[in-house]
Amino acid sequence: DEALTLIQTMPIRPIDVGRIIFKNKAGRRSHRFFVNVASFGLGGEVAHQVRKAPRSLGPAFAFFWATMIAVLRYGKKHIHLKIDENPSVTWRSWNVAIANGRYHGGGMLVAPDALPDDGVFHITVIGNLPLHRIFSNLTHLYNGRIHQVEGVAGFTGTRVEAASNQPVLLDIDGEGPGTLPSIMSLIPGALNLICPKDPRGPSLKGEIST
Repeated sequence: DEALTLIQTMPIRPIDVGRIIFKNKAGRRSHRFFVNVASFGLGGEVAHQVRKAPRSLGPAFAFFWATMIAVLRYGKKHIHLKIDENPSVTWRSWNVAIANGRYHGGGMLVAPDALPDDGVFHITVIGNLPLHRIFSNLTHLYNGRIHQVEGVAGFTGTRVEAASNQPVLLDIDGEGPGTLPSIMSLIPGALNLICPKDPRGPSLKGEIST
C-alpha cells in the first residue's frame, strides 16, 4: 500500500530517449531505443567479455575485469563520426559513448555532465591514447574526471552518425546487439518517469545506470 501511494503521489517527469539504427548480428539493418548509453569500440567488446567474467565478486568487478581483457585484446579503431550538421571527423579511438545518463558499465562515470532530460546527447570520445595511458587513467572513468585526460574529447548533439571500415561492436544499454554503421537520434521527453522531487533543481541528476 505504501509503495502504491508513493507511485500515485510522486511527480512524473519526462526523460529523453535515444533511437539507434545499426547492423545486427545477422548483418541486417535494425533499430532499438535506449535510455542510458550507447557506446561502440571498447564498450562493445566489454559488453561481449562481461558475459564471461566471474560473477562471484559482483557487477562492478565483472565490468572492470571485462575492461582489462578488452583493452588488451581489442585495440583502437578508425571511426568516422558526424555530430548534427558538423563535418564528419575520423578518430583513431578506443571508445565512443553516446550518453543520455551519466553512468554505465558497473559505475563508470562516462558522461559526468549528462542529464536524462536536458535535450542533448553527451558524447565522450576516448581517442588515440597509448596503451599505458589507458591503464594509468582508468580511475578517471570512475571519479568524474574523464574529460580532464589529454586525448579524451567531449561534445553534445542530438544526432550522431558513426561508421568504420573495421568491425566495431556496439553496446546499447548493456547489451551487444550488433555493429557499426549506426545512426543515433535523440527523442526529447519521450518517456515519463515516476521519480521523487529533486530539491536541487528541475532536472534529473542523470542517475540512470546500466
